[in-house]
Order: sequence, then C-alpha cells, then structure tokens
Amino acid sequence: TRENLASLLVPESCLKVVIFSFDRLPASAKEREELLRWKLNKVVPVTPPDMRISYDIVKSNGQEKVFLALARSSVIQEYEHLCARCGMKVRAVGIPAPNLVNLLKGNDARNALIVNVEEDSISLLAVLDSEVSLFRSKTFLPEALRSMPPTQPGCVPS
Repeated sequence: TRENLASLLVPESCLKVVIFSFDRLPASAKEREELLRWKLNKVVPVTPPDMRISYDIVKSNGQEKVFLALARSSVIQEYEHLCARCGMKVRAVGIPAPNLVNLLKGNDARNALIVNVEEDSISLLAVLDSEVSLFRSKTFLPEALRSMPPTQPGCVPS
C-alpha cells in the first residue's frame, strides 16, 4: 500500500539549534561532519547518547552558515510513531521559525524578525540583509505563563 508522506514540524523546545559560520567548509562529507561535531562539542559539551544531529548549509555573503539542530532520538520517534499510527510516514522533520523564512522569499523584505510563540516557549529568528543571522528559543516556566495577563481571550492556558 502507498503511505501518506508527511513533513513534521515539532515544537522548537524539543531541539537545540546553533548557527555556525565558516569561510569554507571541507568538501568531504566525513570531514565536514567531524568539524561540525568538534565545533558543537565546544557549545554543547555533554549530549545524550541518542542525540540526532541534522544540519543545512546556506551560502551567505561569501561565507557558509551551518544551521545545526540537535534532538533526542526518543523524542523525535514519539512524533514519528504518532504519525505512523495515523497512517503517515514522516519524510522530513523541522521546526517552525526557520521554515517560516521561506515566506520571505520573493518579498522585498531584507530584514525581518520572525517570532514563534508556543504554549511553553518563544523563539526568535532574525534575518538581516536577507540572511539568517540569529536564532534563539527560550522555554517559559509554567507558573510565569499563568500569571501573565492575556492580551486576547484564550491566549493563556487555564
């Protein structure tokens, strides 16, 4: 039987994302991955043994920017199993804010700030001169969320 393919956007709080800039990356995939793991080890020295690493390379102003995401396999597998129970096969996994950058393509906007507010976190992605320059995601404390006054009905969980 033919499976329904799905692209999955998981909550940004499920991942750790870092952006590295390089003048030039090694051509060999093996050398490139060794370099990225070395750089990553300086930023995140202790990672769980079931960590998945995924990255995308974007050329920007004569440099190569690497948008690298880390996620625990067990967390991603929970989402994949949920999709499988619904008859879908996950083809790609991503997070919302970086995928929203595609909406800017074709516009004249060279600078933008994309804000993704989820129930328990907020993420900011800054685009300067049409290039991703910053990504940050912060988790809220549940108590702080409940004490925040709503700006619209239903925006704060009860």
